[in-house]
Amino acid sequence: RAYYEKLQGTQYAEISEFAQAEIAGILGEYEAAAASYLSLAEKHPKMQEDLLFQVGSLEAKFNKLGAVETFRKVKDMEGKRSEEAAFNLMVLLFQNEEYEEVISSYERIAPSVPEEYQPTFNFIVGKSFFSSGHYQ
Repeated sequence: RAYYEKLQGTQYAEISEFAQAEIAGILGEYEAAAASYLSLAEKHPKMQEDLLFQVGSLEAKFNKLGAVETFRKVKDMEGKRSEEAAFNLMVLLFQNEEYEEVISSYERIAPSVPEEYQPTFNFIVGKSFFSSGHYQ
């Protein structure tokens, strides 16, 4: 890590930023990693979707409400990570006990949930209905 930190202001500064963000995540420094990826997302619009997805994944470890907003942004970008972001959004809403929001949005999201996530998705929706007192 120290070697990458020495590269600021050099021709390798940009690649160093990516490496430092990844290292922070690997070391469990989730807040620092998320902040680094967010900064990179602002600098690299063509990579913004993937970088914001990474931010959301890291935020889920320390700020679930922040992760909800980040995954909502990725979903709204309607790019290649949109479906996975929508599923992650539902998981986080469920974990935050936002059952009414799960119920109000599951029909919109259901068609885009990847097949391998369907059992978990169905559990989240069913448990949300149950937890909200909707038994029918």
